[in-house]
Amino acid sequence: MTETVNDSAFIQAHQKAEVFSRYIEVLLHASESPLTDNDLKKHLMMSNSELTAALAVLQQRLSSGVLTLNQTASGYSQQIKD
Repeated sequence: MTETVNDSAFIQAHQKAEVFSRYIEVLLHASESPLTDNDLKKHLMMSNSELTAALAVLQQRLSSGVLTLNQTASGYSQQIKD
């Protein structure tokens, strides 16, 4: 029973990270300048752990395409891979 509850919680957390990652992707695409952790958390009303999970999902999804998630001192942006 505990495994089922833990599995269910993991699946729900992953699904939430997937949704947040898509919102982050849209925000980064629409933004003229990089967005900071605080910008993303404020716009999406998410926690630090949700942001970390969503960014990991986004990075993995972008790894198979032409864009990459770029993090600098000024925040996150998307850029074309070299």
